[in-house]
Amino acid sequence: MTDSSGLEETDPFAKLKLASFLPLEKLEGRSKCSACEASRKFFCYTCYLPVDKLIGRIPAVEIPFQLDVIKHPLEVDGKSTAVHAAVLAPKQVQLYTYPCIPEYKDPSKVLLVYPSESAKTITEILDQEERAKTGLDSDSEEATPPACKKTKKDPKQTAIPFERIIFIDSTWSQSKKIFNDERLRDLPCVILAEQKTFFWRSQDKEDNYLATIEAIYYFLVELFNLTSDLQYAGQYDNLMYFFVYMYRMVQKQKKNYIKIHKKKQKKTATHEAGVS
Repeated sequence: MTDSSGLEETDPFAKLKLASFLPLEKLEGRSKCSACEASRKFFCYTCYLPVDKLIGRIPAVEIPFQLDVIKHPLEVDGKSTAVHAAVLAPKQVQLYTYPCIPEYKDPSKVLLVYPSESAKTITEILDQEERAKTGLDSDSEEATPPACKKTKKDPKQTAIPFERIIFIDSTWSQSKKIFNDERLRDLPCVILAEQKTFFWRSQDKEDNYLATIEAIYYFLVELFNLTSDLQYAGQYDNLMYFFVYMYRMVQKQKKNYIKIHKKKQKKTATHEAGVS
């Protein structure tokens, strides 16, 4: 069985609710960025703008807080998936190139997504905030139900206890330098539930090292599921719009290469059998 793209249903993104890829598929050639006039295919990865022919034709995503991405200066702009978030959610996403880091006046309202030694899960952070709000310590037997385990009497969405989320966009070794910056190292850290990456660029890490846009997406979905009684209905799926399109293009290219290679092998084998 196949989806609308013609790929097998084993496609890991088959269940995502994504906008049509038709605008991307119909786009021919490259065009100039309206801001810097550089030649681009779908969007400008330095100005974070879609090309003119895609304005109003690609999805726009709303995020419930400000999201900052601190990018290592050696990260190639054209290869950074963090740019996808800035293009698709321009109102809430800001990209900064290290050592440029915004000033966070109230660190208690900021959360850094980074697997530090003191990092907590989203569940632990929400529970901690709930206990602090009610004035109960973690050992109290009279504690109210944690934020992520609401009762049926409370159908409303739990208030998210932070205003800004920070992601680091770099290789693992580069990220340590950014994390140790005095402007970030004392911020509370959160670690994501383990997910498998489907990033098509080769890396010398295990497959649970996510591309930045994957980490952003999984963070938002996990947070939604922990703070809302409503069933997740794909509100953030379009953050993966460019990522999924490119993933599928790479998979098609791989399949085509394998087909061509097999045909060449078969032709060679037939020719050798005829000669002998």
